[in-house]
Amino acid sequence: MNRFHNYLILVTLTALLLVAAGCQQEEVSSLEGASHGKIVLNLSPGEVFVDVETRATVTDITGYIFTLSGTDSEGAAVNKTISLTSEVENTFSSIIEAGTYTLTVENISQSTAEEGNGRVYYKGTSASFTLQPGQTVNLGTINMGAPKNAMVSLAVDNTFSALYENPQLTYGAATVKPDAPGYFMVPDGGTLTFSLSAKGKNHAQEIEGAFVSVAVEAGKHTTVTLTAQPINSDWVVIPVVSGTHNGEFDVKARKP
Repeated sequence: MNRFHNYLILVTLTALLLVAAGCQQEEVSSLEGASHGKIVLNLSPGEVFVDVETRATVTDITGYIFTLSGTDSEGAAVNKTISLTSEVENTFSSIIEAGTYTLTVENISQSTAEEGNGRVYYKGTSASFTLQPGQTVNLGTINMGAPKNAMVSLAVDNTFSALYENPQLTYGAATVKPDAPGYFMVPDGGTLTFSLSAKGKNHAQEIEGAFVSVAVEAGKHTTVTLTAQPINSDWVVIPVVSGTHNGEFDVKARKP
């Protein structure tokens, strides 16, 4: 089993309840007027998140995308991106119009997650909440859960590498190679169809125009292993789809 990534990431944004009274209510009112309130999120200091691509520890969520959806106090529809600023370490807040909303968080946009070979993509939405003018609210927990896309990697065994080199799977603009996995949104039906190519060596013919269908699931990692087997005095390349396991292509390290 591919052990490149072996833990399910649960990116949890825990809301911090602040007392909405006295100087805090005055602060909200003085900033935006009586029609606004304040939401506060807390990134638990007990959690350390590791970025799957850079291996860097993620402790700042200000680069995440927060989308506020619902209706304001006047009944007007709201669907907009908002910014959360850091007040103290691991705490983020935003002044917004009073109303009834949900808050959706993404680590990157879906369009960015689909560029080239893609990037791991998380998305989660809060429960509905109502914010009164001058109030600071507790949003509970936004659990981004497992990745919303699937990871596909390519491997070869000795029988294949003895006859071929530079193998790759192509899907749209993505090119999956043994050292370059791809991240894909799961299509209807749950199957991605890749074209397979490889250069021949030791008198083996080039592979071009072959197709490999791969069943994928969000939050799961699937490995396609290429093997060559002798059939009727010839060699036939057989892609073996294996190594699928639950939501384990990212890493989450917990502090003791």
